[in-house]
Amino acid sequence: TPLHIDVFGSFSWSANICGRKRWLFIPESNVSRLKSLLGPELPQSLYPLENFYQICHKVQAFEIIQNPGETVFVPSGYMHEVMNLEDTISINHNWFNSCNIDKIFSSLVNAHEDVQHEIHHLKADFNNDEWLQTCDTMLTIHFGMNFETFSNIIKYNLKRLKDEKLPEKFSFRQEKDVKKLIEILSKLNKMIVS
Repeated sequence: TPLHIDVFGSFSWSANICGRKRWLFIPESNVSRLKSLLGPELPQSLYPLENFYQICHKVQAFEIIQNPGETVFVPSGYMHEVMNLEDTISINHNWFNSCNIDKIFSSLVNAHEDVQHEIHHLKADFNNDEWLQTCDTMLTIHFGMNFETFSNIIKYNLKRLKDEKLPEKFSFRQEKDVKKLIEILSKLNKMIVS
């Protein structure tokens, strides 16, 4: 896969059934540094660059080789590229939870701002409702979800967490998750109203 950050800025894991992969990671804290070194339009791969090793050093990039039977966890916001070194079958999964939902929310807000900035020159052609609907449609296409979808995901999980009967030893986790989801939903509702 080319150089990217996972969808929504989510967590992900990749389990190799067979084959080997080479992963190149850039920690989230150094992604902006990479963009300042190479410009906002990053290449699909860093490997062909003449100054590959110098750039990797400056952004604290690191490589791993994933072998059959191994699973790699990708932290939320880490930029990475992956190359199959041989025929490979892997199973991958992306997710977000209360530990990274702030990043997902920020990514959604940033994507919304990107959409508005990209088409701002057309705003005069729309009434307010049409403008909001157009931005919402483009956000869904660009980001894969919009504010309403994100709100529905949060509401669904709040209901599920409130209805779920967990053993006492896990109640702290459930309380933390509910508190975080309510916090994000409150921020989201303020944005939708304003």
